[in-house]
Amino acid sequence: MNSKTAGLLPLALLIVLAGLSYWLDQISRYSPEEARKAAKGVPDFVMDRFRAVQTGVDGKPLYTVTADKLKHYSPADFSELFSAEMHDFTPLRPPLTVRSEVAQMNHQTEELYFSRQVVMVREPVPGSSRLTLKTSAMTVWPKQGKAFGKAPMDLQDDTMRVTAVGFDIDKNARLIRLHSRVRATYVNPNARPR
Repeated sequence: MNSKTAGLLPLALLIVLAGLSYWLDQISRYSPEEARKAAKGVPDFVMDRFRAVQTGVDGKPLYTVTADKLKHYSPADFSELFSAEMHDFTPLRPPLTVRSEVAQMNHQTEELYFSRQVVMVREPVPGSSRLTLKTSAMTVWPKQGKAFGKAPMDLQDDTMRVTAVGFDIDKNARLIRLHSRVRATYVNPNARPR
C-alpha cells in the first residue's frame, strides 16, 4: 500500500460509518408498522363517543367538539370524526352549533373541516332570530370565531332566506359575507296570510 492510499482508508471508513449511523437513525424513527398504516390509510387508534373541551383561563368551556367515533392518523396528524358536532360558548358571541355527518380535525392548524349535510345554527340573541345555515362543506377555526365555505349554501332566519355559492363568517363581527350567485327572499314577520 502506498502512503496516499493508506491515508484515505480511515477517512473512507469514517464516511461509511457516518452514513450508516444516519440511515439507522432514520429507520428507527419510522417503524415498518407506521409505514404500513400510513400507506393503507389505517388509523393508529379509534375512539367511540369522543368529546374534547377547550376552556378559557377562567376554566369555563369556550367550545366543545364531540363525535360518535374518532379515527386518528398519526403520520398526517389529523383525525376523522363521524356524526361530528361543535358547540361554541365563547363569551360575547352568540351561541353556535355546527353538525355534520363527517368532519376532519387538523391538529397543527386547529381547524375543523365539516362535510356531508353540514348544518350551522346560531341561537337567537336580542335583536336577531335564530339563524340556520345549510351546506355540504365548511371549514371552521373555533378559536378565531371564523368559518368559510365554497359550496352552495342556504341561510334562513325568521325574516329571510338567502341562497349563495361560497361564504365567509366572522362570528366576532357578526358578519356573513356571501361570494356569488346570491339570491334573497325577505319576509315581513308581521304580515299574516289572509
